[in-house]
Amino acid sequence: MNISQFANSLLCQYCGKLNTVKEWPDKGDIVPFYYQKEKGNYTLEVLCSHCKNTWYVVWDENPGPIRLLMF
Repeated sequence: MNISQFANSLLCQYCGKLNTVKEWPDKGDIVPFYYQKEKGNYTLEVLCSHCKNTWYVVWDENPGPIRLLMF
């Protein structure tokens, strides 16, 4: 299991509302990331809980394996 300070405050690229994910890469908080509408080299797919559009959290460098978050 994993923890993150960012995984519960991700801004949708379509509607701008906050989203939360249940999985996050091991080093996802350490490796710089950004949001975009297209997949990148290292991505986490997010389905907006408000507008139902899919967008991505993207890292340029490998943030490690994606694991379930501890709550």
